[in-house]
Amino acid sequence: MNIVTRRKMDNSRQLDTLEYFNEKCRRRITVRSDMGQDECIYIVPEFVTGMPIYDSTIITDQLMTNFTKSRFYCRRIDNAIIYINWSPAGLDSVKKTLPKRKNSKKRIKEKYGLI
Repeated sequence: MNIVTRRKMDNSRQLDTLEYFNEKCRRRITVRSDMGQDECIYIVPEFVTGMPIYDSTIITDQLMTNFTKSRFYCRRIDNAIIYINWSPAGLDSVKKTLPKRKNSKKRIKEKYGLI
């Protein structure tokens, strides 16, 4: 097995692990939302049986990035603990911190100098 093949396998394992935790966290948010709550705490476990070895702090960083881009208010409580809020007040604070999205047509025109 050469280095390129091994690296592709490692990257696919990391993506699978991230998708696994992303899906678990989204399910928790959905259940909490159905119960009428506006926030939850998600703990990334140090290991999961049957999953490849991973670093929980890296997974926590990636989950926070994904949820912040999805317009959730996220804060790290500990290395592997995330506080997630989707109340209107939390969403307003996220809107203030994230840059505004540009119109896609305008962005394409700017990219190719058509303006």
